[in-house]
Amino acid sequence: MNPGKYIYDKLKNDFAIAAMVGTRIRPQLNLTAETIDLPYIVYTVDSNQPSNQKGTLTGVSNLDVVSVTITIFHNNYNDLVDGGAEVRRVLDYSVGSGSYANIQHVSFQGEGHEYDENYKPRGLYILNQSYQFRITR
Repeated sequence: MNPGKYIYDKLKNDFAIAAMVGTRIRPQLNLTAETIDLPYIVYTVDSNQPSNQKGTLTGVSNLDVVSVTITIFHNNYNDLVDGGAEVRRVLDYSVGSGSYANIQHVSFQGEGHEYDENYKPRGLYILNQSYQFRITR
C-alpha cells in the first residue's frame, strides 16, 4: 500500500506547510530543483514490508510497514529547518483512514541535511526525513 495520498493530503491541508510550499508537494519523480519553484517537498516510498499473514477478506497482507522519505528543498536554511519541524509535527504519530489506506501509525525515524553549492544563484538546502508507516487493510 502506498501512503502517498495520505502524505499529500496531510501536508497540503496544514496552514504552516501550505504557507511555505503551497501545493508544491509531489511524489518522487524525475524532478530537479530547476524544474519547480522553491521551496518544495517530495515524498518517496523506499520500501514496503508486508506481514506474512493474509487477510481473510482481501487475501493479501493485513499489515504493511512502509518506509518513506520526505525531502524538503529550500534556498534558506532557517526556513528549511522550520519547515522540517512543521512536517514532523503534522506526520509524526499521526493516524488516519480514507480512500488511501488505514494508517495505523506514523513514526519519525530520523533526518539528515545536505547542501548543494552548485545550485544557482546561492545554493540549495535539502532536508531528508525518514518515516515508518504502519498500514492495515
